[in-house]
Amino acid sequence: MEPNSRRSSRVRLIAFSALVLGIAAIGTGLTSLAIFTDRQDVTSNGFQTGTIKISVTPTTAFFSVPNMMPGDVYSTPVTVANVGSSQLKFDISSFNPTGTGNLQNQIDLAIGQMPAANCSTWDGTGAPLLGAAKLATVSVTGRVLNALGQGGDTTVLCFRASLPLNTLDAYQNQTASTTFRFDAQQTIHNP
Repeated sequence: MEPNSRRSSRVRLIAFSALVLGIAAIGTGLTSLAIFTDRQDVTSNGFQTGTIKISVTPTTAFFSVPNMMPGDVYSTPVTVANVGSSQLKFDISSFNPTGTGNLQNQIDLAIGQMPAANCSTWDGTGAPLLGAAKLATVSVTGRVLNALGQGGDTTVLCFRASLPLNTLDAYQNQTASTTFRFDAQQTIHNP
């Protein structure tokens, strides 16, 4: 029996040794999982949207014309500026024209781009012409202005209103009025 007992003791010793080695291996494994670490936070990541802002000078009526007669011409320079933070494109239109006797459909309006000093002598034709039509329907589209931070852009436009020389007597003592609307929108990401 002694050999069996010895064998049993040996088996127990081997089992106990295996258990001790297993526990030691687990302990060693746990301590070997330690690694160096570091972290850095980058703060103050902020965002701000830009602006699309158009400025027109003068800010009140471009024209105030009493007693207009056939053949009369009135011109006025208008400064348009981009005072926003991004490039824009703008359109001009006659908005909500009204009047009596359809005078708003008789007055001719031309819009050109030129130095203010040239506005009073411009004949309403030629290379600076951006748009010409009757007062009620005039429009100019797609004019581009850079932002102030991009070199700042302004443009001087000449608005030229005239009553054709062949205007009939039916237009006597009539009135016309309109609002000139300047619509601006961003150019970036805008087809």
